[in-house]
Amino acid sequence: CDCKDYTIRTGSSMETFFDELQKIGNAEVWFHNLKFDFQFILSYMLEKGFKQVESNKYMKNFEFSSLVSVNETYSCDIKFKDNCILLLDSYKKLPFKVSKIAKDLKLDCQKGEIDYHKKRIEGAPLDPIDEDYIKRDVLIIAQAMNKVFFDKGYTKRTIGSDCLNFYKKTQPNFFKYFPKLSKEVIEDIQEAYAGGIVHTNKKKR
Repeated sequence: CDCKDYTIRTGSSMETFFDELQKIGNAEVWFHNLKFDFQFILSYMLEKGFKQVESNKYMKNFEFSSLVSVNETYSCDIKFKDNCILLLDSYKKLPFKVSKIAKDLKLDCQKGEIDYHKKRIEGAPLDPIDEDYIKRDVLIIAQAMNKVFFDKGYTKRTIGSDCLNFYKKTQPNFFKYFPKLSKEVIEDIQEAYAGGIVHTNKKKR
């Protein structure tokens, strides 16, 4: 795979991952299916003394605030000493397997293969096959997100938000019929608002 336009760093422990997060400045970090990865991230943060808070506003060092429902993980803000990290889920933008994304978009880099049953020692250096597998996954999602969304200005956190934002731009009278609410009104109704998930009818796929 051609990685010349991307810098891909690999590691084999949560320690190296969190060390890297503190070096990259303020950034969005995307996971393909954050729900899976977040269970390990959350466990590590709680074990290391990070404090969970309700709001991402005015967070102190080594505090975090997550947006999680019963079945979904949307995001997590993490405050370090010198930077803030926002974890997001690329599956909310591209709800497909990595292999399908690579094939459907006809990317030069395709999904690799590894032995999922191979015994691996935590913290040990990655062998070349495992490292290549990880780099392929990272590169495929990075290229796909840029090609389908970011290069076209679709920068919202979910594909639903991208669609709504695009629709608003095509409707000059949108805010005439759906006026912006005041801060006071939003605060009054926010606790009752849970949002929703949109799925395509299987018959229409």
